[in-house]
Amino acid sequence: MNVPLANLLVAAVIVCSSVLGDELPAAAQPPAVIAAKAAVTAAQAKLKQCQAEEAKRQRLFELGVISRKQLDEATAATRAAAAELKSLQEPAQSKAPGPAAQDGAAKEATPSTAAAPPAAVPAEALARIRAMEAQLAAAEQALAGAEDRLNETLDGLKADIADADSRNELSKLAASARRYVGTRYVWGGTTSRGFDCSGLVYRLLQMERVSAPRTAEGLFRLGTPVKKDSLHSGDLVFFKDTYKPGISHVGIYLVDGEFIHASGIEKGVTVSKLADPFFVEHYAGARRLLR
Repeated sequence: MNVPLANLLVAAVIVCSSVLGDELPAAAQPPAVIAAKAAVTAAQAKLKQCQAEEAKRQRLFELGVISRKQLDEATAATRAAAAELKSLQEPAQSKAPGPAAQDGAAKEATPSTAAAPPAAVPAEALARIRAMEAQLAAAEQALAGAEDRLNETLDGLKADIADADSRNELSKLAASARRYVGTRYVWGGTTSRGFDCSGLVYRLLQMERVSAPRTAEGLFRLGTPVKKDSLHSGDLVFFKDTYKPGISHVGIYLVDGEFIHASGIEKGVTVSKLADPFFVEHYAGARRLLR
């Protein structure tokens, strides 16, 4: 059955529904009326689902999660669903007689010319309606699954963004440490007049009201171990066997593979790279004391 003929059939059925069907209980309504109402209801539900999907994709597009093409696909689906619903409703509205026309037709009608009862909807049309209902149910299920996956993806992206922000922004501890760049090195020093490596960390932790040991070896026993590829700004980085066996040097991780430390008499408090061959050779691990 071609589309114009199918639309006329649905229109005729809806007209019959307006004249006869609404006056009957649902169980007693003609099959054609029931089928026509089902087709309209299915089209309305499909349009609602498409509109919801389009709104959701609009939000995801604004967040940069999906492309413009994916948004346009949802918009096209909504327009197609609206056109399908309109094609089912407009023929009925344009062909349904008004109250005055119905009264005139009733007066002119004779027993020999009275309209015949509505004919049953052809099997082909009923099969098409059932197929549409099945497709709608499958689409609803697929949309539900897609929504769950999109929500999971969105949650993951938010976590990744938060993690990236924490990696790329200086912590309060690291920002405070930067103020001492250029301060001279003093063995055992814990003030702005001079620091050694653990003295610098000790002073900064005091400023954060954190009780901590005075030595690099003691600091290494605190906090939570952190993998080298998971360092965040403010983590403490440790080195071993630099001037004595075992843990012998400590610094504060900044960002982008750099850390700040009281290096020695020549450089004082300075910024170095973890990728420097010397620090790669002597790297011992990292600890996270502050969140």
